[in-house]
This record gives sequence, structure tokens and C-alpha cells, in this order.
Amino acid sequence: MTTATLPRSRKRDALNGLAAGAAGVWALDRVTWFLWNRESPDNLAREVAARPEGMDPAHLLTHRTAAALGLPLERRQPHPAAIGLHYLFASVPVALYAALRPERLRDRGGTGALLGVALFLLQDEWLNRVLKTAGPARAYPWQAHARGLVGHVTYAVVAIQLLRALDRFETGRRARVQGA
Repeated sequence: MTTATLPRSRKRDALNGLAAGAAGVWALDRVTWFLWNRESPDNLAREVAARPEGMDPAHLLTHRTAAALGLPLERRQPHPAAIGLHYLFASVPVALYAALRPERLRDRGGTGALLGVALFLLQDEWLNRVLKTAGPARAYPWQAHARGLVGHVTYAVVAIQLLRALDRFETGRRARVQGA
């Protein structure tokens, strides 16, 4: 039996994707906070004013969910529940990608950057507006959109590179099991 014929575990791929996605979120947060802290006070004020209830999407969604469930939740940022939701929502796309991708995409270059742009457009520029967790796109300074794009590309590139490393580890593990 060759390594290629050993079964691939979609469950393990999904778990690896969750871990890689969480690492990607961590990188996204570092990059976007770095850029946020170098933004002009006027642009930051405009961005915060554009946010519904002055909250970022993860915090607003967390507070709306808690209110709908009748749970008290302190209205502060950052809030651990919102950070957890942020990590969960951002890790799931990589977990789904990891579990569902065809074998030919496992080592495809550029996948991270493409995924980052797609998630930025889908989440930041569309879904947040549909869910009303963000204000109108034109209410935000262009720097907020650029920061979101850079953050999402960073997130996906880090996540996909880590996923590739985990794939190589998994391939080596399967080879060792086969040789045993």
C-alpha cells in the first residue's frame, strides 16, 4: 500500500483547518491592530461613528445574540465572548476549505491570497451589511477598507501556509504508519 492510497481523514483535515484558521485570526488581529494604531484620529472617529451602536461586527453580533437569548452581557470592547465568536467565525471557513478541498488544491500556490480577498469581499463588504453589523460602505474611510483587505489576506495566507505544514506532517505520519 502506498501513502497515496491511505485514506485521508476529512475530520482531521477540518480540525487542522480550525487550528490553522485560529492562527490566521491571530495574525489578522496583529496586523489590523498595528494599522489601527497608526491611523489618524479623524479617520478612527469616522470609522467608529459609522459602526452600528459604535461596535465592531463581532461585538455587535455577540450582544444581539445575548439580548435575544435574554442573557446579560457587559457592553464593553473587547469582550471575551465577542473575541471567541470572532475566532470561531474566522476559523470555520478554513476548516470547511480543509475538509472539502480536492486533492489537487492541497499544494496550490496563491490559494491563501485568493481566499483572503474572497472572504474580505464576502464578509466585510457584503455580509456585515446584510446582517446590519456594519454601516454603509461609504460611511467608512477608505483606510478602513484597506485595513480589512490587508487583514483578511494576512489571515488566509497564514492559515493556508499552516494548513500546508499540517498536511505535510499528516502525509509523513501516514507514511510512518504504512511503514510500521
